[in-house]
Amino acid sequence: LISRIYFSFILLISTIFSYGAYNAINAQFQLEESIVNRISQDIDYLGFGRDKKNIKFIGTEPYAPINENIVIKHPLMRELIPRIINNDWMWSEVLMQRNVFSRNYRLYDKEVKLENGWKKSGNNVYDIGVVGETIVVRFN
Repeated sequence: LISRIYFSFILLISTIFSYGAYNAINAQFQLEESIVNRISQDIDYLGFGRDKKNIKFIGTEPYAPINENIVIKHPLMRELIPRIINNDWMWSEVLMQRNVFSRNYRLYDKEVKLENGWKKSGNNVYDIGVVGETIVVRFN
Protein backbone atom coordinates (compact mmCIF):
# COMPACT_ATOMS: atom_id res chain seq x y z
CA LEU A 1 0.00 0.00 0.00
CA ILE A 2 2.80 2.42 0.90
CA SER A 3 4.59 1.73 -2.38
CA ARG A 4 1.40 2.48 -4.33
CA ILE A 5 0.94 5.79 -2.54
CA TYR A 6 4.60 6.64 -3.09
CA PHE A 7 4.36 5.70 -6.78
CA SER A 8 1.18 7.77 -7.20
CA PHE A 9 2.84 10.75 -5.54
CA ILE A 10 5.91 10.50 -7.81
CA LEU A 11 3.66 10.16 -10.86
CA LEU A 12 1.63 13.22 -9.83
CA ILE A 13 4.74 15.35 -9.22
CA SER A 14 6.31 14.35 -12.54
CA THR A 15 3.06 15.12 -14.38
CA ILE A 16 2.87 18.58 -12.82
CA PHE A 17 6.53 19.25 -13.61
CA SER A 18 6.08 18.09 -17.22
CA TYR A 19 3.03 20.32 -17.65
CA GLY A 20 4.93 23.32 -16.28
CA ALA A 21 7.98 22.63 -18.43
CA TYR A 22 5.82 22.28 -21.54
CA ASN A 23 4.14 25.64 -20.86
CA ALA A 24 7.51 27.32 -20.30
CA ILE A 25 9.01 25.90 -23.50
CA ASN A 26 5.89 26.78 -25.48
CA ALA A 27 5.92 30.38 -24.19
CA GLN A 28 9.59 30.71 -25.13
CA PHE A 29 8.96 29.34 -28.62
CA GLN A 30 6.10 31.79 -29.19
CA LEU A 31 8.35 34.68 -28.13
CA GLU A 32 11.09 33.45 -30.48
CA GLU A 33 8.67 33.28 -33.41
CA SER A 34 7.50 36.80 -32.61
CA ILE A 35 11.08 38.11 -32.47
CA VAL A 36 12.03 36.42 -35.75
CA ASN A 37 8.90 37.86 -37.35
CA ARG A 38 9.87 41.37 -36.22
CA ILE A 39 13.47 40.92 -37.39
CA SER A 40 12.27 39.73 -40.80
CA GLN A 41 9.84 42.63 -41.09
CA ASP A 42 12.56 45.11 -40.08
CA ILE A 43 14.89 43.70 -42.73
CA ASP A 44 12.15 43.92 -45.34
CA TYR A 45 10.96 47.40 -44.27
CA LEU A 46 14.43 48.92 -44.09
CA GLY A 47 15.30 47.34 -47.43
CA PHE A 48 18.91 46.44 -46.68
CA GLY A 49 18.42 42.70 -46.58
CA ARG A 50 17.48 42.08 -50.16
CA ASP A 51 21.04 41.64 -51.39
CA LYS A 52 22.58 40.20 -48.19
CA LYS A 53 23.11 36.48 -47.70
CA ASN A 54 24.52 36.33 -44.15
CA ILE A 55 23.07 37.10 -40.75
CA LYS A 56 24.88 37.29 -37.41
CA PHE A 57 23.26 37.22 -33.99
CA ILE A 58 25.15 38.78 -31.10
CA GLY A 59 23.87 37.66 -27.73
CA THR A 60 20.71 35.67 -27.06
CA GLU A 61 17.06 36.61 -26.99
CA PRO A 62 15.51 37.27 -23.57
CA TYR A 63 13.32 34.81 -21.73
CA ALA A 64 9.58 35.08 -22.22
CA PRO A 65 7.99 37.17 -19.43
CA ILE A 66 6.32 34.10 -17.96
CA ASN A 67 9.71 32.36 -17.71
CA GLU A 68 11.69 35.13 -16.02
CA ASN A 69 10.54 34.19 -12.53
CA ILE A 70 10.84 30.47 -13.25
CA VAL A 71 14.54 30.68 -14.09
CA ILE A 72 15.22 32.77 -10.98
CA LYS A 73 13.39 30.39 -8.62
CA HIS A 74 14.55 27.20 -10.35
CA PRO A 75 17.98 27.63 -12.02
CA LEU A 76 17.69 24.15 -13.54
CA MET A 77 15.03 25.55 -15.87
CA ARG A 78 17.74 27.62 -17.61
CA GLU A 79 18.98 24.33 -19.05
CA LEU A 80 15.51 22.99 -19.88
CA ILE A 81 14.13 26.10 -21.61
CA PRO A 82 16.12 26.52 -24.81
CA ARG A 83 16.81 29.99 -26.18
CA ILE A 84 17.66 29.27 -29.78
CA ILE A 85 18.10 32.66 -31.44
CA ASN A 86 21.87 32.99 -31.19
CA ASN A 87 24.88 32.39 -33.37
CA ASP A 88 25.78 29.06 -31.73
CA TRP A 89 22.84 26.98 -32.94
CA MET A 90 21.73 26.30 -36.48
CA TRP A 91 18.14 26.41 -35.21
CA SER A 92 18.12 30.21 -35.43
CA GLU A 93 18.86 29.85 -39.14
CA VAL A 94 16.03 27.31 -39.45
CA LEU A 95 13.65 29.60 -37.55
CA MET A 96 14.48 32.46 -39.93
CA GLN A 97 13.87 30.22 -42.95
CA ARG A 98 10.45 29.19 -41.66
CA ASN A 99 9.33 32.81 -41.50
CA VAL A 100 7.20 34.10 -44.36
CA PHE A 101 8.97 37.46 -44.56
CA SER A 102 12.47 36.05 -44.50
CA ARG A 103 14.95 34.84 -47.07
CA ASN A 104 17.38 31.96 -46.65
CA TYR A 105 20.18 33.58 -44.67
CA ARG A 106 23.29 31.73 -43.57
CA LEU A 107 24.66 32.21 -40.07
CA TYR A 108 27.86 34.23 -40.19
CA ASP A 109 30.27 32.73 -37.66
CA LYS A 110 33.21 35.11 -38.02
CA GLU A 111 33.77 38.10 -35.77
CA VAL A 112 32.25 41.41 -36.86
CA LYS A 113 33.46 44.82 -35.72
CA LEU A 114 30.60 47.13 -34.83
CA GLU A 115 31.47 50.69 -35.77
CA ASN A 116 29.49 53.90 -35.49
CA GLY A 117 26.63 53.97 -37.94
CA TRP A 118 26.12 50.19 -38.19
CA LYS A 119 22.75 50.37 -36.45
CA LYS A 120 19.75 51.07 -38.70
CA SER A 121 16.92 50.33 -36.29
CA GLY A 122 16.31 49.08 -32.79
CA ASN A 123 13.81 48.40 -30.04
CA ASN A 124 13.94 47.23 -26.44
CA VAL A 125 14.82 43.64 -27.49
CA TYR A 126 17.41 44.06 -30.25
CA ASP A 127 19.30 46.45 -32.53
CA ILE A 128 19.62 45.63 -36.21
CA GLY A 129 21.95 46.90 -38.89
CA VAL A 130 24.52 46.03 -41.51
CA VAL A 131 28.27 45.47 -41.30
CA GLY A 132 29.74 44.87 -44.75
CA GLU A 133 27.73 42.11 -46.40
CA THR A 134 26.24 40.81 -43.14
CA ILE A 135 23.01 41.69 -41.37
CA VAL A 136 23.78 42.01 -37.65
CA VAL A 137 21.19 41.55 -34.90
CA ARG A 138 22.43 42.43 -31.40
CA PHE A 139 20.20 41.54 -28.49
CA ASN A 140 20.03 44.11 -25.68
